[in-house]
Amino acid sequence: MVVNLIIILTVLFGWNRAATGAVGGYAGTFLRLTPDAVSAGLGGITLFNNASGYAFFHNPAALMESRRGIHAGTVNLPLDRHLYGLNYTMELPPTAHLGLGVMSAGTRNIPGRDSRGYYTGELQDEERLLGVAFANDLSSRVAIGVVLKLIQHKLTGAEDAWDLSATGFGLSTGLMVKMTPSTTVAVSLQNLQLKYNWNTESLFTSGQGQTYSEPFPVLMAVGFRQKLGRFQVMGEMDSWLGGEAYQYRGGLIYSGWQNLTLRTGAQYVDAAFLPGFSASYHLPVEFGPRMQIDYGIVLGVIGEGVRQYVSWEMEF
Repeated sequence: MVVNLIIILTVLFGWNRAATGAVGGYAGTFLRLTPDAVSAGLGGITLFNNASGYAFFHNPAALMESRRGIHAGTVNLPLDRHLYGLNYTMELPPTAHLGLGVMSAGTRNIPGRDSRGYYTGELQDEERLLGVAFANDLSSRVAIGVVLKLIQHKLTGAEDAWDLSATGFGLSTGLMVKMTPSTTVAVSLQNLQLKYNWNTESLFTSGQGQTYSEPFPVLMAVGFRQKLGRFQVMGEMDSWLGGEAYQYRGGLIYSGWQNLTLRTGAQYVDAAFLPGFSASYHLPVEFGPRMQIDYGIVLGVIGEGVRQYVSWEMEF
């Protein structure tokens, strides 16, 4: 039964990509997600520090806009899915910054079936990321960065009867250029040399196990940010290298109130238009570290429902 189950999972998660969309079906798709409300309200833009608390996972050069602080975020998703993260950023005088972060995404309570269709219990699927990022100024207008990524994908059987895991290591790099005091552009190459390394030999008793690699496609993203008084306009486009599909994201930030920041935006992915909204409240603490609480929503695809994001940030 275990053999039949593993074969089914292998087909579903590793090999049957021809029937998937332009985004789904690739290894490591979860790396494009971000578990914070700030980005949710901007269509999922991730190249700038004020667009995502996890920007350095996608564009490590964005670290140059960060201060020493902690950021935590989680997403309430339907269908027993989860997504959450935690990171820490700090300055390295005179001109560098460092970022450390973790992220987890997965699905619980998956009904398992063997090749005959019989129920075998509930399965768990989880992908994890540990990132270490470094960024430095080349000049007053240009910054570069790199983030090293350690990843793990784990599939667990009913009542932990079996587990199958894969690990990998790779990096992403990014560039940010201030064209004018009000205009900034960014470029990133993500998932370089990143791949899952699987070994199924321990699950098979008849020598049918094997070792194989599941490479991540390289993602290239470009974006801009334009300041217009109390407003900021952002745009971003990305695509897998060698792919034919592009993803578009756009957002607007309004910071006209002293303790409140509002955002709205949308993304166009796989022929689906997904709007979002988020707000950040800066706690009026006269002394001590600066803190803010974020809440955001994204209208999912038809039948999915609403994704709810909550995040918290503290700078000290």
